[in-house]
Amino acid sequence: MESMGIHEETVNYGIIPLGHSYGLGNLLMPLLLKGVRIVFGSAPFPQIVADEIERYQCTFFAAVPPLIKALSKSELAPGQLSSLNRVISAGSRLSPEVAQAFTAGFAIKVHNFYGSSETGGICFDPDGASTLDGSSVGLPMSGVSLEIREGRVHVYSLAVSHTMYPDGWVPVSDFGRIDSRGHLCLEGRESDLVKIAGKRLYLSEVERALVQIDGVVDAMVLTKASRRGEDRLYAVYQGELSPDSVRAELQTRLVDWKVPRVCQQMVQIPYTSRGKKDRKAILAFLG
Repeated sequence: MESMGIHEETVNYGIIPLGHSYGLGNLLMPLLLKGVRIVFGSAPFPQIVADEIERYQCTFFAAVPPLIKALSKSELAPGQLSSLNRVISAGSRLSPEVAQAFTAGFAIKVHNFYGSSETGGICFDPDGASTLDGSSVGLPMSGVSLEIREGRVHVYSLAVSHTMYPDGWVPVSDFGRIDSRGHLCLEGRESDLVKIAGKRLYLSEVERALVQIDGVVDAMVLTKASRRGEDRLYAVYQGELSPDSVRAELQTRLVDWKVPRVCQQMVQIPYTSRGKKDRKAILAFLG
């Protein structure tokens, strides 16, 4: 609440499930601690979200990147979100292109919020500048300390279970560095690091290149073993472009060995109930 400027007069628009750690921290805890009001959204569709925010004059909107992107691509009138004074994005990485499009459309900055289920909130971008240029996920939140050990992010916070971590320091699955401003710059995830043809690759690098293509709404990149047992890159994407067009565009953005062997178009990228891309369903789709 201190880091994000949530206070008694805030009106939260609640579209994030309360059972998720993101909804628990940003919506339910402020309600319990300070009586911060919540307007529960009825459906995660741009026009409905905008209508309800306008009707109830919500001031604080915690969202996930796919919803931010859908709003930025909608035909909403700029004034429909004018009651908002803070928009937060978390759950997965928000591309700077989407943040820029949202700000251009509604004259409201998006602020990255970075955390984990094990530690709660970790970093927040207070002025939105790093979210716009993609340079970092922001500064450590109030009461949080960071260390980088052998490239991996370690977090100390009162939100950490000291039964599980007696010294209070938790290694999260992300790799990163702390820049000269004290901001945390993420460089990949442990589960995101793969080897292709003997070379190390972060899958998120390829995903970022995919979603930056005009006409691609959402995407996921993963590895799948070939008949010879070698890991190969596969990509699924949501959008109107043909697979050949997507691969051709990727070849202008990435070196050849980083371009997925297969790009498959999906009507919609599936997500789990926890807001994560559903790897199991995507592997089943690939066959």
